[in-house]
Order: sequence, then C-alpha cells, then structure tokens
Amino acid sequence: MVDGEINRRRFPRIRTENPVHVMKVGRESGEGTGKTASLGLGGCMFEVGEQLGTDAVVDILISVRPREVIEAKGRVVYEQPKGERTYEVGVEFLSISEPDRVALQRLFEGPPPERA
Repeated sequence: MVDGEINRRRFPRIRTENPVHVMKVGRESGEGTGKTASLGLGGCMFEVGEQLGTDAVVDILISVRPREVIEAKGRVVYEQPKGERTYEVGVEFLSISEPDRVALQRLFEGPPPERA
C-alpha cells in the first residue's frame, strides 16, 4: 500500500502492529490470527495466514492495549497474497459498539499505545 493511499481515506489511519483474530461469518466459516499493519476508525488492514474472500463478513477482535480488546464486524474490501500462505486484507468496519469506538478513538488522541 502506498503512503498516499492512507491519506486519501475518509478516516485517518495509523500504522500499528496489534494482534488480531478474525472469524468469517456465515456458512463458509473460517478464522485466522495475525497482526494489523494499519488501523483507523473506519477499518483496518492486517496480514493473516488464511484466505477470507473479498466481500466476506467477518468478526474482528483487535488487542489495542494490554487487557483491552475491541470487537467489530466488518467486510473484506480487498485481499491480496503477501507471501507464501500470507494475505494482506483490508476491512471496512460495518459496526462497532460505542465503548469499542471510544477505545479506538483514544489511539488517535495520545501517544502511541504500548504494544499488546
């Protein structure tokens, strides 16, 4: 992803590596774990070892601070091979609870969080 792409987004994103657990919703279940590469109020990008499929609906758990995990439902906007059995996945958040949205917003208001 080119740096300029991040700046043209509707919501700002920050580059950050946070543990992520993704579960595909629906008949074709699947899940994977990985790390975020960027995170924003409207979505995230992460690397994972399983294909999820473009337009798949996913439940996402992201550890943003020690003992603080946010949960969101999202839609896979793009997925591309990154390496052998590794995929770069861009997800748009479809829903996130108000407390989790506030926790996510805090990442943009202060110093970088401690790594989870």
